[in-house]
Amino acid sequence: MYRVVIVDSEEITAKAIEKMNIWRIRHDFKLVAVEHNEEHAMDCLRESKADIVCVVTNGRFIKDITLIRCIRHRLSDIHLILISTDNSYEQVRTGFLAGAFDYLVRPVSEEQFDCAISRIYERFGEQYVWEKLSFKVDALIENIFLGGGNTDIICESILEQIYSDWGNDAINGQVVGDRAKNKIYEELIQRKPWLEKFIYDKHYTYQMGFRVKDKETIKREWKRDFAQAAKVVKKYQMLDNKLIYHIGKYVVVHVDERLTLEDVSNGVFLNKSYISHVFKKVSGINFIDFMTDVKIDRAKILLMDEERKISEIAATIGYSDAEYFSRVFKNKTGFSPSQYKEYLKT
Repeated sequence: MYRVVIVDSEEITAKAIEKMNIWRIRHDFKLVAVEHNEEHAMDCLRESKADIVCVVTNGRFIKDITLIRCIRHRLSDIHLILISTDNSYEQVRTGFLAGAFDYLVRPVSEEQFDCAISRIYERFGEQYVWEKLSFKVDALIENIFLGGGNTDIICESILEQIYSDWGNDAINGQVVGDRAKNKIYEELIQRKPWLEKFIYDKHYTYQMGFRVKDKETIKREWKRDFAQAAKVVKKYQMLDNKLIYHIGKYVVVHVDERLTLEDVSNGVFLNKSYISHVFKKVSGINFIDFMTDVKIDRAKILLMDEERKISEIAATIGYSDAEYFSRVFKNKTGFSPSQYKEYLKT
């Protein structure tokens, strides 16, 4: 269960949030404290062992931003939600730069607050999952090269081991989110035929000496190819500013849909023009180009499966026209999808 603290000097917003049904309906979050004196906020957060803090600004934005920076510096594991009456670009930008995970505008509806903490819930899970995945991949590589073994058993074993660990381990006593866990597990299952073939090819050719490659070279190749999977979920983390963090994340999470700017606008509760403007201004990246890049990264993973048809892959990531998808893919990578498949075999 994630522990939530509200810091609100005027009490009005805090009382409204306290009365929300979310605390009775959801059992993964608990409101453990409400602090009305900002001077005591740090002590309150430490004593309550908070995972999430909601800081409500009441006309003292600079002071509240200072508090957020202090929390981010001293209690870096806490996720911050900033709640304000001002939705101007400069204030939103300042809030994110100070370290806020999310920015809500008063009055805050229950739906908006639920969405905000749900995003944090997913973030906790995904962050932990990818740390575990990285560790398990390294362990698997060592196991293959040092111990050998049946490739099918190795594949099944690593998938089950990762899934089991995600189910039993916890972050500060809290269970990893099922949505994040299941999404990535399904991704691994889908890639099992490629994974098994990759293990066999690398292991067999190394053992028999058919290719003049040393162990470290092969291991680097392994990590390079496997790491491509992580890029789909982690693409949004490449962005330099937290103001566009949630926009980028929404695109990544919904990459397998026929996503439009309007879909993203509805999903993150922001105006379409505002999304395009702020995304370009803050990151230097055209938003449509970003969406395309995410889809192409996803396509690269799907192309690792030799059994998948290019038309099927195109449809999976939202392209109804396979020829158009091929043109976009070549424009972004320099390879046609079929050429990229051949490249993966080398």
